[in-house]
Amino acid sequence: MFSIILFELILLTVIGAAGGLLSSWLAWNVKGVRFDVHKHANAIIIGILTGMGAALAPATVAHLSELDAAGFYILMIFTFLAAAGIDRFRESLANSNAKQS
Repeated sequence: MFSIILFELILLTVIGAAGGLLSSWLAWNVKGVRFDVHKHANAIIIGILTGMGAALAPATVAHLSELDAAGFYILMIFTFLAAAGIDRFRESLANSNAKQS
């Protein structure tokens, strides 16, 4: 049982990292600026934290293994979208602060 929860935690963490990386890559691709590793690393870290939060939140209420397959797939999709959205919000906030300075 513990191995199932650990697997789901790792899977959601990887999915969160992928969402953050995709968001960062899309922003970089649109801007056409020089590749900056730090921005992409920040996006991956935010995605990892989002994925861990998405996995740990339902684990504190109920076991992730009690979710049916459809519920877990929905959780994976929302984890991916949340990581991408949080990274996009962070990037937009940083850009607006830079313009005000």
